Amino acid sequence: MIRIKRRAILIITSLMVLLGAIPAYANSGILGIDNGNVYSGMTKSYAAGYKPTAANGKTTIVLPLVDTSGAGILGDSVVARINLGDTSGSPFVYANYEKTVALADNPVGGGASTVSSYLVQFDIPLASGRINGTYPTVIDVSYTTAAGVMYTDSFTVYVTISDGTSSAATTGDTTSTRPRPEPKVIIENYTLSEDTIMAGDSFDIDVSLFNTQNRYDVYNVLVTYAGETADIMPAGTSNAVYIDKIESEESEDITLHLKARADAEEKAYKVVLSIGYENSQRTAYTVTEEIYVEVKQPIRLEYDAPDIPDSVNAGDSIPIAMQVMNKGKSTLYNVQVTLDLKGAIPDASAYLGNLESGTADTAEIYAFISTLNMDDSSSDEMYGYTSGQMVITYEDAYGNPFEETIPVETVIEKPIFESLYTEEPAEEEKPKAGQWWVSIIILAAIGAGLYGYSSYKRKIDKLKREYGDEDL
Repeated sequence: MIRIKRRAILIITSLMVLLGAIPAYANSGILGIDNGNVYSGMTKSYAAGYKPTAANGKTTIVLPLVDTSGAGILGDSVVARINLGDTSGSPFVYANYEKTVALADNPVGGGASTVSSYLVQFDIPLASGRINGTYPTVIDVSYTTAAGVMYTDSFTVYVTISDGTSSAATTGDTTSTRPRPEPKVIIENYTLSEDTIMAGDSFDIDVSLFNTQNRYDVYNVLVTYAGETADIMPAGTSNAVYIDKIESEESEDITLHLKARADAEEKAYKVVLSIGYENSQRTAYTVTEEIYVEVKQPIRLEYDAPDIPDSVNAGDSIPIAMQVMNKGKSTLYNVQVTLDLKGAIPDASAYLGNLESGTADTAEIYAFISTLNMDDSSSDEMYGYTSGQMVITYEDAYGNPFEETIPVETVIEKPIFESLYTEEPAEEEKPKAGQWWVSIIILAAIGAGLYGYSSYKRKIDKLKREYGDEDL
């Protein structure tokens, strides 16, 4: 049922494209050639200069394609058609060549491993009067993405015919009576100076130009280059390279000097090469080639210092917070903060999710404070200085993981209830309750003494009055 629905969507989408409701695009960049592997029917990879050759009256063209964008293709299938060019002087037998190619795990390297790819292959019969040479074929690949948008990408593959006859031997014509075939200059391969091109950086592209003609040289080759948009610009004072001559079936290497703008959006960009040249009769030709480069934005994750007290008491449960900021131009994915502190038990990590450019969020983790020896029963150390770290983990748009570590520290002190117990009055101070009775006894003794002295003095005064001072 799912396959039927997908086919229905593909048919409806195709009709809408034909009616003009949905535009069809060329060179979308979603599908790309797997240029690093050798598939069945190939003698070398595209990166090493793969060229189909003729044998047993036919030529086999192999075009392995992979989804380089991860956009997903509806139904995991594409429709491939081949355009063999002008019928005049063509070595091919013309017919309607079209096929549906499904995504499959195709063997590579002689079956040593497999690659999930769309393996487009055409077996084209050759005409009996074919002429040796190199001939371009264009393979149009149509498909619909999972988002429902239809694309058509075009790939040029050059076929070398070597089992035919030369034009002079077949026709007897000379170059003065018959125009020479158009020479073709193509990009044979290219390499980037940097594996990852960061916005704001300069980079080089080493390009190998190949003259596909097997008889004639090309002259006055002028290559001009620039980014399709202003986000990719020439890095030097010139964006042109001149080559005096490229001999037949030979290559010449050039280097393109480019720079990505600092504010360039994180995505794939197209570098366009215009290649102008002449044949020996000074007939001018121009071809356009394209190279894709992936530009990434540098990551700028910043954070405030974690908010943790200088000292805590065992038995407390405290929040530890910190602010995380994305000051870069690309989104950070799956941002998560964890706490690793000796003597502390965090309740969980703080998951912030995706952090877009120019935004910030606060990670707050609640931690229960235990003792320093909670994981080591052999240790007697329970309280004192402790240190650890808060760890921020996240990913970029390509799933590459990153990690930032921030140190934290504090002092674990005794629980509050234990401190209160140990601070009760000392034993020798407790007798203060009996000192009140001692004071009462002393006061009573003093009072009794004063009363006795007063009675004695009254008796003396009485005797003085009765007998006089002399008789006493």
